[in-house]
Amino acid sequence: MAVIDEIPGLEATVQVGGQAVEEYDDPYPNETENEAQFLAEVKNQNRSVSLNAKHIPIVRKYIEAISGAEFRIKFVKHPDYKHNSHHIAIRFAADRNPTAIIHEPRECREYRWDYTFWGIANQVSPTKYTAQSLTFGNVKTVDTDEFTEEQVRQHIVRAKGLGILKVYVYEMEDTDKTHKPSYNINIYRMDDLEISEKATKGRILTNAVKFGEPKISQKPKDEPESVFTDPEKRPLAIFEFIYMSKEGLIKEGVLPEPLPIDKMDNDELRKWAREQYIKERDRSVKDEKDPKVKKEGDEAPQSGRKRGPEGTEAPLAKRYKESRRSDGRVEIDLED
Repeated sequence: MAVIDEIPGLEATVQVGGQAVEEYDDPYPNETENEAQFLAEVKNQNRSVSLNAKHIPIVRKYIEAISGAEFRIKFVKHPDYKHNSHHIAIRFAADRNPTAIIHEPRECREYRWDYTFWGIANQVSPTKYTAQSLTFGNVKTVDTDEFTEEQVRQHIVRAKGLGILKVYVYEMEDTDKTHKPSYNINIYRMDDLEISEKATKGRILTNAVKFGEPKISQKPKDEPESVFTDPEKRPLAIFEFIYMSKEGLIKEGVLPEPLPIDKMDNDELRKWAREQYIKERDRSVKDEKDPKVKKEGDEAPQSGRKRGPEGTEAPLAKRYKESRRSDGRVEIDLED
């Protein structure tokens, strides 16, 4: 799960099949910090806010995108989160396609609040609403010569937000006013994406969000009006998930290069294991047949003679008894 150390009590995860996907740390954390600061200085509502820039905590995680897998984004506010405003609100964005702002319910202010973003809502007529689920689709990059200059420019704009899921958290003030959420009147793209190679600008882009078949949904309830604590409507924090294929994660340096054994199927693994066993067996047999070569200085002592200090030979141990006879001669009694 992604958490922000500076703001305890908030977390976000991407889920596939009801389970959180594995997350990988950002290999370029300094760039994340710079981007967050830049976000605080961009123009908002046609006026610069750089003179009143603030630090916006942001956490970036990398995840593997499984082509064709349906996914959801789950946000949790825990009871230990300390409010500095009346309540918080969140907004999701899938490849720069934002949702409406979702407000923390009043009854959850002091308790746990879970919200799962599972799709994009559309208003296709004054009385008809639909929703589309989220799926990891594929991106195919095509040689630039196949597109006109205008198409390439459009692809460059589109590619900027691809491969990124975001959760924005805002601080909100209390209000009794409500409004009807506004929704897109268009159906979102339901097929894989094909863009110009030039549009990627060197980025590793393997997947993009593909939206499911529109399904009839209920008319949305009125939402509280958004009264931002920050006059510039800047977020309190941002969760960011960059998704790409496993091969893309390796190229990006998020995952290590796989070993040859990692690419083997079961049959290849059994063959490789058998070859290793035969090599080890043959090596053991060869070692048993070859005479053992001793290192210099490791020779075993000969004739019972031991090594003395600094390589000198120790005196021979006596293997006989001596006695002197009455006539002065020495008698030697040899031992067995």
